[in-house]
Amino acid sequence: MATDRLQQVLVLVLLGALAGCGSDGVVVKNSYMRGVDRFDDGDFHEAIREYHAALADDPQDHRIWYNLALCYHELFLKAEAADREALLRQALEAYDQAALMPTGAARARLARARLLWDAGQRDEALATLDGMVGDESIGAGAPAATLAAMQAASGRMDEAEREYRRALDLEPNYEPALAALAALLVDAGRDGEAEALLLPAMELHRYDLTLRVLHNRILERRAQSSSADQDWEAAKRGWEQAEAFAAGDWEIAAGLARCAARLHDPVRAVRYYWYALDNASDRGLEKRGYDAGAWRADVRRELLALYLHLPAATRAD
Repeated sequence: MATDRLQQVLVLVLLGALAGCGSDGVVVKNSYMRGVDRFDDGDFHEAIREYHAALADDPQDHRIWYNLALCYHELFLKAEAADREALLRQALEAYDQAALMPTGAARARLARARLLWDAGQRDEALATLDGMVGDESIGAGAPAATLAAMQAASGRMDEAEREYRRALDLEPNYEPALAALAALLVDAGRDGEAEALLLPAMELHRYDLTLRVLHNRILERRAQSSSADQDWEAAKRGWEQAEAFAAGDWEIAAGLARCAARLHDPVRAVRYYWYALDNASDRGLEKRGYDAGAWRADVRRELLALYLHLPAATRAD
């Protein structure tokens, strides 16, 4: 994991956790669920159409308003200058509607603050978040952790670290802050501190893939530094343990491929790399902070180098 990748994870882990589009595990209406599917596919215009259809049947459902706001928010981030004002207004209006509902108001206010930050209205965003710190309705640590993520996105790492630690003081087991702080520490080369944070967090959040990926990056970096097979074996075990919780994940496959290559098993490395390449979608890569084109180019370079070390019979196949 390159340092810029770690920095992207630092922001994406937290903001994605706080502002992710989803059904909350409850099927509301067909149009609503289709909107969720279209959002996950990155088809925000079609998701908006589905959410408006859902609102026609149930205008008081806070989840529909919230997810509609997320669609406009995503479009705002990608829009040309001429379209940004209208999309900003539509996103703010939808967040405000979600915040009027008895349930989900705090989450909508958090996401609205993020939108203001994205729009350059940072003083208002920070004031909103400062006023929400300790709000138990969203989780005591969430506002401070959101503030930390915004500080990190602006490159203010000292301030971000302070806010993440404040979030964990308020809510010690808050997973998004644990993962984001660990990513910040790894990015800063403070692997020992990060590992001390990650090991107990992994015991508590046993099925959390992000925590395991971060720890495996530490194991890989240790192995790269030592070049010792025993350290590469430790990294391999880490990825295999992650695979037990998330079988078929393309990022785990890429980690196993790297370990196999360093442990002189080119056949297995090629197999894992091809699996990762075939199963990583552009949307999935983006969600985890990768540049899709650069990631695919790196994997293809690794495959080309490994191909030269394959047994002749395997290469012919």
